[in-house]
Amino acid sequence: MSRLNTTLKLSLIIFFSFLLYAPPIFSTTINEWCNVTLYKSLCFESLSPYAWYINKNPTQRQVCKLALALSLKHTKYTHKLVTQNVNSLAKSSSKNTSEYLGECSTLVANSVDILNGSLSVLSNSGSPGSENYKMRINNVQHFVSTALTNAAECKDSLANTYIGNARNVLKKEVKYVSVLTSNALAICNKLAPNYD
Repeated sequence: MSRLNTTLKLSLIIFFSFLLYAPPIFSTTINEWCNVTLYKSLCFESLSPYAWYINKNPTQRQVCKLALALSLKHTKYTHKLVTQNVNSLAKSSSKNTSEYLGECSTLVANSVDILNGSLSVLSNSGSPGSENYKMRINNVQHFVSTALTNAAECKDSLANTYIGNARNVLKKEVKYVSVLTSNALAICNKLAPNYD
């Protein structure tokens, strides 16, 4: 019995040592996907929790869908945050501040719709090489570029508001939306037939 316990302990030590010191299995794959982005470290940080998904579905289309879904998720959160601020500041702020926040809210809401549409178009893009595929991938690129522009315009609108700390929080969230959307666009651009 003592020998069995010793063997079991030794096996467990070897197993856990392997887990602790083995190189991350998925980091190379994620690094490859993120290598084309402007914000590589944030790309890696955002995709790492989904390494299991990337390993299960390592196609460019699936990683593009994942990047778009992450951007969409945070864009929805940011829209909720902006809308809450619009509603709470409507009575207490200047008319200009309310208008700028309202504009930002509209832009972010538009981005939510655009990113939802992009995921839908991507899901129905057909097989690579077909004319339908090329057109739909071009549409996805255009839509995601528009969502990225919306985030930039929202950030500009926030620069014109005077709502104290809330502005800094909103700007941070909108910047993160920009980063996620930029990374998604870079990853999805690799789907284009003429990508080098």
